[in-house]
Amino acid sequence: LTKRFPIKRTPLDIPILIYSGIIISKSLLSIDPGYSLTALRKELFYQVLFFYVTVTAMNSPRYTRRVLYMLMVTVTLVAGVGLFGFISGNMIKEGRATSFFNSFGLAAFFTSMVMPIALSRFLCTRGWRRTVAVMVLFLCLGFMLVTMSRGAWISSLLAVMILAALKDRRMLVVLLIGVISAPWFLPPDIIERATTITKIFSLDENESFGDRIWMWRSAVQMIRDRPFLGAGYGNRIFQRMYPDYIFPQSSGMIFENAHNLYLQIVVETGIIGLLSFFMILTVIFFLIFVQFRRKPLPGIESQLLGIAGSYAVFLTFSFTTFRYENEVGILFWILAGCVVSLY
Repeated sequence: LTKRFPIKRTPLDIPILIYSGIIISKSLLSIDPGYSLTALRKELFYQVLFFYVTVTAMNSPRYTRRVLYMLMVTVTLVAGVGLFGFISGNMIKEGRATSFFNSFGLAAFFTSMVMPIALSRFLCTRGWRRTVAVMVLFLCLGFMLVTMSRGAWISSLLAVMILAALKDRRMLVVLLIGVISAPWFLPPDIIERATTITKIFSLDENESFGDRIWMWRSAVQMIRDRPFLGAGYGNRIFQRMYPDYIFPQSSGMIFENAHNLYLQIVVETGIIGLLSFFMILTVIFFLIFVQFRRKPLPGIESQLLGIAGSYAVFLTFSFTTFRYENEVGILFWILAGCVVSLY
C-alpha cells in the first residue's frame, strides 16, 4: 500500500475524549475492575477504532455511500436468512426469528437500525435503485414482524414517519393506510403481540413489560446509591448488583442489564457518563442538521436521511432495551464516522 491515511481531526474528538476518560476511570474504580477493563478492551476500544477508521478511510461521499450499501447488503442477508430459517423451523428462539445473531432482540435492533438507510434510498432515487430499495424494505419488514419485537416495530414506525415528513409527506398517508389495514392481513399471533403494547403499565397482564418496569425501578435505586460516578463500566455490572435491588413483585429472574440504555449508562458511569454520551449525540445531530441546511446534493441527502433515521431508531428502541454492545455499538460509531466524513 502506497496511499497514506493521515489521522483526521473531527468535531467529535473532544466529546470522545471526555466520554472515554470517564469510562476508563470507571473501569479502574469499578466494583469489578477485572470485568470492566475487559469490557473496555472488547467494546469501547473497537467501537472508537471503527469510528476513526471510517473517518480516515471513507473520506468522501462516494466512500460513505459504499459503506451504506454494504450495510444494506448485510441487512438483506440477515433478514433473508432469518426469514428462511423461521419458515424452515430453524433459527428460532422462543418462537421468534433470530437469524445469525441467535437473539431475536439483537436481530430486530440491527435490522430496524439499517432499514431507514434502505428507506432513504427509496425516497431519493428512481429506477432500478428504487426497486432494489423496495425489495430490501419488504424483506426487513417481514423479518422484523417474525422477531415479534415491539420495540423494533415502534422505533421503525417512528423512523418512517420522520423520513416521510422530511422528504415526502404522501408516505404518511400510505403508512396510515398500512397500519389501519394491518389487522386484516397479519397473522393473529403478531396482532396479539402488538396489542400488548397498550398494556405497558398493566403489570399483571403483561409479564414482559412488567419485568422491565421492575428492572427500571431497581436501576433507579442503584442510581440513587451511586448517582454521579456509577458502579463500573460494562453491562454485566447491573447483573452483579441486581440481586441486591430486585423487587419481590418481579418474576425473580436475574437479567444482564437494565433493558434501558439511558438507565444502564447511569448505573455504569453515573450522570456524568450519560451527559458525555448525550454530548456525542448532540454533535452528531448538529452535524446532520448543518448539512441539511446547506441543501446537499440528492446523493448526500439520501445518506444523511438514512443515517438520521438509523439514529432515531437507536434512540427510540433504547428506551426499552440495551443493545449498545459490539454489534450495534460498532454500527453506531460507523454511522457517526459517515456523518463526520460527509461534513
